[in-house]
Amino acid sequence: MLGPAVANNAAACREGEVFIPAGSYRPFFKSGDGVREVLVEPICLSASPVTNEKYRDFVRRHPEWRKSRVKALFAEDTYLADWHDDLTPQPELLTRPATSV
Repeated sequence: MLGPAVANNAAACREGEVFIPAGSYRPFFKSGDGVREVLVEPICLSASPVTNEKYRDFVRRHPEWRKSRVKALFAEDTYLADWHDDLTPQPELLTRPATSV
C-alpha cells in the first residue's frame, strides 16, 4: 500500500510495476444493502504475471491462502487446481503464470 505522501505519484512504483490511480468499482456480488460502489486506493502492481513459484512463496508466508485453508468466500473449487497439494505446484508450471487463483 502506498503512503499518503505518494498516494497519487507513479514515481512511488518500483521498476517493473505500474501505477494504478485511485478510483471506484462496483463488485459483481451484492452486499446486504445491495450493489454499492467501492472506493479503491491507488496502488503499484507488477507489470508481469505472478508465477506459480512466487505464489507458492506467498502461500508459505500466508497459510490462510493454502488450498486446504482458503475460505470459500475467496476461492472456488478450482482454486490452485494444477497444484498437487498446499505447497506443490506441478514442477513444469513453476515459471508459468499462476492460474486458478
